[in-house]
Amino acid sequence: MGRDVSRMTNETVLPKSAALWGWSRFQVGATLVLLFAGANVTTTKSGDAVPTWPEPFWPHDPTVAAIIELSHRYAVPMVAVAALVVAWLARRDERVSVRKLAWFGVALVVAQASLGGIRVLLVSNGIAENPSWIKIVHAGVAEVFFCVAVALMTVLSPAWRAARRRDLDASAMSVMRMAILGTVLLFVQAMLGAFARHGVIPREVHAFFAVLVLAVTARLVLAGGFDVGANAEEIRRPAVLLGVLAAVQIALGLLTYFIAATGAAPESREAAQVVVINLHLAAGAAMLGTTLSILMRAVRVFGVPTDERVAAAERASAGSAA
Repeated sequence: MGRDVSRMTNETVLPKSAALWGWSRFQVGATLVLLFAGANVTTTKSGDAVPTWPEPFWPHDPTVAAIIELSHRYAVPMVAVAALVVAWLARRDERVSVRKLAWFGVALVVAQASLGGIRVLLVSNGIAENPSWIKIVHAGVAEVFFCVAVALMTVLSPAWRAARRRDLDASAMSVMRMAILGTVLLFVQAMLGAFARHGVIPREVHAFFAVLVLAVTARLVLAGGFDVGANAEEIRRPAVLLGVLAAVQIALGLLTYFIAATGAAPESREAAQVVVINLHLAAGAAMLGTTLSILMRAVRVFGVPTDERVAAAERASAGSAA
């Protein structure tokens, strides 16, 4: 244990930048707002209310649908500015991976804005009446960008700098396994949600897959929140947060399913129903980001689970059980 702690302590001291840390958090928050605004466009079927891109910047006689559509477009510059500032400030970070990840985030913002514009142009020029494929790709890129933003926030956080290496044990391996599986399943679930929202698959597919996602999430919450050592706060705190998010998401998911099951047209839904559906998407993204952060923190604290280290941990676990 002492040798592991010494190895981490002797690593290159990570640079401290309150501005970079603050902007990385703002980027995550701004992206959640953008995801909510994007979900609002889909929920209310307002995607074609402003049939041109990038103009007009504000129509002469805006309808409610046009305002909803433009609120999504105007949220993009907020995220773009945050991504650019994070990338610019990160240029002083000694970690090449951090600098590259920050600029990759900028590239994703450009790609995402372009995809949204292409969708509008396809419809306005009569090329495609309902290009579901580009809507789904648009949704997927949004989730990937959010993961990038969360990853940057994680590695720039004070908790990452202050982390101390601990021995790999059975509970740590359980956290890593469940975090890897949970990250994959939550991303797949987000994409199934996109397919269902755009009418490509029945919403029941998304609903049934949620059972598997929640089972893995529950195991991760137990492993990360209770099984790891009491001093592993870097893991325990986000695991508890994930548990809270999962409980909220269950309620939002059930409400969303029942709202959709009524068969009411999007334009006839009450404002509260629209908010619930949008929050369901945002909460799912928050769960994905939190699970990814837990995985990154686990690797930071417990180290890479090589075959040798895993075998040693399994022998130690078997010995203590005997």
